[in-house]
Amino acid sequence: MSIKDDPRFKYITKLVATQLSVPGGQTVTAAMVDKGSNATFVQEFMAGADAGYEPRMALLFYLQPTGGSSDPVVFMTDGMDSQLAGKCCYVVRNTAPKEPVKDVEMDCNVGTISCTQKGANPMDTMAGLIKELYFPLLNTNGFGFMKKMTAEHKKKLIHDALGFEKNLHKALGELKLVMSLETPADNFIIESKPAAVMAAAANADFVTEYERVIKEWTDMTEALLNEPEKMETTDEDDDIGPRTELLWWQTRATKLNSIVDDLRKEKCQMVLLVLQQCKSRQLKKWRAINNAITDALNEAKDNVKYLATLDKYIEPLYTATPPEVHESLSGLLNNLRMMHAIARYYATPERMTVLFTKITAQMIANCRKWVTSKGALWDQDIGELLKALNVCYSLFNEYRSEYDKTRDKLKEVPSSKQFEFSENIIFSKSNLFQRRVEKLIDLFTTVDQFTKLAKRDLEGLEGLMKNFFSMVGDFKRKPYDLFDFQLNQFDRDYLEFLANIHELESSLQGFINSSFERITSTEAAMLLLDQLRHMLQRDSLKDDLESKRLTIFQHFLGDLEVVSRTYEKLKNNPPITRNVPPVTGNVLWARQLMRRIEQPMQQFRNHQELMELKDSKKAVKVYNKIARTVVEFEALWELAWVRGIEAAKSGLQSTLLVRHPTTEKLYVNFDHQILELMKEAKCLRRLGHEIPESAKMVLMMEDKYKHHYNLLSYALVEYERVMANVPELLMNLLKPHIAELTAVINPGLVTLTWTSMNISAFLQRFHSEMLRFNELVDKLKDIMANRLVRNQKTIAELPLVDMPLGGEGEETGLLPLDKFVDMQVKFSEEQTATLSAKSIEIEHALKDLIVQIMEYPLSFVQESVDPAEIAKLSEHFSTTSYKAVQDCTRLSLETLKGRIAARSLATFLFIDKPLFEVSVEMTPKGAKMNPELGEIQTAINTVVRAVLSCSKQTSLWENDDNYASGKNVFDVVSKDKDVVRVVLMLTGALEGVKRQVYEYMHTMTKYDYLWKDNKKAAYNAFMSKDPSLEDFEAELKKYDLVEHEIMRIPQKHNIGAIVLETLALKTALSTEAKTWKKQYAQNLHGQARTELATITEWIEKHTRYLKRELNDLSTTLLTKYNVDIPKEETDQVDDLEYAWRRLKTMANGVNEHLGGHQMQYKKTLVRNVRMFVVDVAQFRSDFEANGPGVPGLPPLEANERLRKFQRGARAQVRGVLGR
Repeated sequence: MSIKDDPRFKYITKLVATQLSVPGGQTVTAAMVDKGSNATFVQEFMAGADAGYEPRMALLFYLQPTGGSSDPVVFMTDGMDSQLAGKCCYVVRNTAPKEPVKDVEMDCNVGTISCTQKGANPMDTMAGLIKELYFPLLNTNGFGFMKKMTAEHKKKLIHDALGFEKNLHKALGELKLVMSLETPADNFIIESKPAAVMAAAANADFVTEYERVIKEWTDMTEALLNEPEKMETTDEDDDIGPRTELLWWQTRATKLNSIVDDLRKEKCQMVLLVLQQCKSRQLKKWRAINNAITDALNEAKDNVKYLATLDKYIEPLYTATPPEVHESLSGLLNNLRMMHAIARYYATPERMTVLFTKITAQMIANCRKWVTSKGALWDQDIGELLKALNVCYSLFNEYRSEYDKTRDKLKEVPSSKQFEFSENIIFSKSNLFQRRVEKLIDLFTTVDQFTKLAKRDLEGLEGLMKNFFSMVGDFKRKPYDLFDFQLNQFDRDYLEFLANIHELESSLQGFINSSFERITSTEAAMLLLDQLRHMLQRDSLKDDLESKRLTIFQHFLGDLEVVSRTYEKLKNNPPITRNVPPVTGNVLWARQLMRRIEQPMQQFRNHQELMELKDSKKAVKVYNKIARTVVEFEALWELAWVRGIEAAKSGLQSTLLVRHPTTEKLYVNFDHQILELMKEAKCLRRLGHEIPESAKMVLMMEDKYKHHYNLLSYALVEYERVMANVPELLMNLLKPHIAELTAVINPGLVTLTWTSMNISAFLQRFHSEMLRFNELVDKLKDIMANRLVRNQKTIAELPLVDMPLGGEGEETGLLPLDKFVDMQVKFSEEQTATLSAKSIEIEHALKDLIVQIMEYPLSFVQESVDPAEIAKLSEHFSTTSYKAVQDCTRLSLETLKGRIAARSLATFLFIDKPLFEVSVEMTPKGAKMNPELGEIQTAINTVVRAVLSCSKQTSLWENDDNYASGKNVFDVVSKDKDVVRVVLMLTGALEGVKRQVYEYMHTMTKYDYLWKDNKKAAYNAFMSKDPSLEDFEAELKKYDLVEHEIMRIPQKHNIGAIVLETLALKTALSTEAKTWKKQYAQNLHGQARTELATITEWIEKHTRYLKRELNDLSTTLLTKYNVDIPKEETDQVDDLEYAWRRLKTMANGVNEHLGGHQMQYKKTLVRNVRMFVVDVAQFRSDFEANGPGVPGLPPLEANERLRKFQRGARAQVRGVLGR
């Protein structure tokens, strides 16, 4: 496969193009295969162990100008034939050399290096990447293969990486230090041939140029050889450690090496040969300097060699912690001794003193860095900080100790070179640093001491602690570095701090004295003493604390007397801890007394000076007496308990259960002395007493007894629950079943004891039988609740009439009378079927209930269910079923009565729901109802009979002697007093509204004249009086008012359950009124037609007059024939034209005025309309919330609200018209 088709190759091209940001039009693929060697490079890079040649580990791609072109191009190189002057992308394998590259993404790393600036070094870029990127990533340990590496491998990797970074920086430094010798100008360069040398030596210009060059060499080399060594260091130096020595000599060696290398080059050799040939005087001086160069280079190489050997022991001073430096001090001093003996340069005391001084300075810098690495000193944990400071202090002690050991060993061999150095100079800084560390240890020890005291919250120390922390706060705010041991300001502040601490210690001493003067408990005092001894670390306070022990001992003597009196007073009835058995309580009380004096006594015995006091012997005597008495007291109680074990165990022979003689309630018969025995045994065993075997046996059975006790207690609770769950109605029927459960319980009352072996079997039978009985009770209750009682409730709530909801139409309420009757009869028949079905369900449920009771298996008793109780149960449910049907019938009839007997206010505020719609029609005899009230009453009676027939068609139950008599339910329902009462009320339901109906119908008699009087006769009588137009108007107005009055008659009028429909009546009356009005209007119409013709004729006549032209009337004609015209008329004619123009001008002005104000009037109108809309909406909202339509308002208040809102509406209208 071609390299171009290799997917790995294609992926590399994409990576390189991305990294280099290749300009448009160039392809990385061409850069790879332009040369034949490039394809070979790629193949070698991808290859593994089977390739037969060494795999290439990296590929380089340059993006830079080539061949004199200024445009950058991409090309591939091995780095040997081209120098980087642009951007480089490198692809490096991270697999083993023998493993081929399979997945470029996983097996390769990609990066870039830039060298775009002139004179830049790509090595600088590499060094920056390593320092700023790769090292931080390595230290995170959170990526790539670092997750899979062991700790040892990670440490080695980081160490190697640090070494590589060090060597890289060293190489870069050496490159920068290279010194180049100046060469002659290009026109003075000669060939390396004798003839050319001879010619140049004879040429004065060549000699002058070469002498100038060698003089430059001489001056530069003399300056280098005379470069002074930095023998001393100052505190301001950034790097003051011993590695500065190595760096200086490495730099010197590099510079000298570069000069020697240049001297070996051909151009420099030609200069020397030409000057030697011409015997130049400059050459003599150069030869002396050349020898000095050789000596200086040898010296530098030797010193670098010795210092590099020493660097392994100097390394911990830079990278390790002070504890690790401590381990390397011995090797460091031995190597310094050897270097002093061998190295020629370091054979002098002065130079070794400088080196030791630098080592000391680096050791100080290491300690400061290590201590402050965890943060500022004030921010660190004081305990950890004190440990670190002590480590630093001991490090310098060890350093001085190792130095002294080495020096003393050399003195034992006088022939060897001695350590005759200036120790004052070497250890001056370390002594200052140690003194500063010592002061810091004392400072933070004091802070730690008072901080611990503050945490104890000791009463009376609040003010003292406040003052102390105020002092510490002032010290914290000091701006200097606490480790700056050459700054004297710290020493002055420290002395001031010590003075303040001395005052605080005096106050603290007073607190300690007062605390031990008012001792209330020896134990508390000893505890306080121990606490203060651990917290107070300053010697002045520690010494005083020891004197307080004698004060406590004096108080202890009083404690002995108190304990003795307490024992004598309470030994017969000691106070016992709650929830502790009596024997253990007495033992604990005795031990508590003993503990009160035992611990202090043990502590006092450890102080021989106390035991030598005069009162100590008396105290020991009293202590021994109390101890002996307490031990005897404890033994007596234990003996009494052992003797009572057998008596307590006798309670295990009692039966498991016992019945209360009065209440017959069952209880668990467990003697609580057994529980007390077990509790005493456990408590005494915890106290270390030996338990008798009999008590151990009881204790071994503790879990068993408690388990049985818990099971029996639970079983009795369940038994009480199950018995309480039995319905009272079924209690007599379930007597045999209860007796069966009692027979199972009887062994626990009679034969079984707590030592019986078959208690578990008894409990199993007890629970099983109780569970079986409970299941029976649940089934019976379920049948009663869901099949008997629920069905009876359904029957009781079953509606036998279907009352419309109210409103208009067949769906909502008002129905024709015949449809109402048909609907109720049909509904009653449907409900009768439901009633019968529910009755059958009740019958079957009762049978199932009795079957469940009868089929319950009885194993321990011979009793059976009493048939009389079954009959009572059947009679009970038969009675309740009759009652349900009675309630059903009564409620249905009352529902019907509630709708029919409703009363109405006959106003627009009525809220009743009428049932029957009756039409009021016009007949020759007057207004009549259709249907009549009698027909409505007959329909009501029909519905009542339909409701009663429901119970007539239902029987409870089938003729079965075991359950019921089979009599018809109608016989029971029809004799119920409440049902009879409602039926009687319904048969006369409309009697109450008859009077209101007749009164309403009587109001229509005032319109009888409209169809009863003779219209023609009445008209003739009217015309006989020669009526005027006003008379006609009066008559027309009369009948028009009648017509409007008829139209105002409500279309529907409610009276109880009846709504009277007046549409037909209003139509007939309105037609009659219009007939009367039309008769009078015909004559009036004739008169009007005559007058209309007269007026029309007059208008036509005057129209003809007006059509004549104005010339006929012109005054010009009169003037023509010298007709005398009054002067006034002549003046009026002359002014007519002016008056006309003025009129037109005024008309135009008025028109413009109206046009100018038109928009203002429009805006005002629109604003007023919007305000009116808002007012109307607010008025309507207020009307709906507070108007007469609010439910529950009395009529008078509703009427008053209506008038109020009418006044408001009129005011709104007046406001709109007036705006």
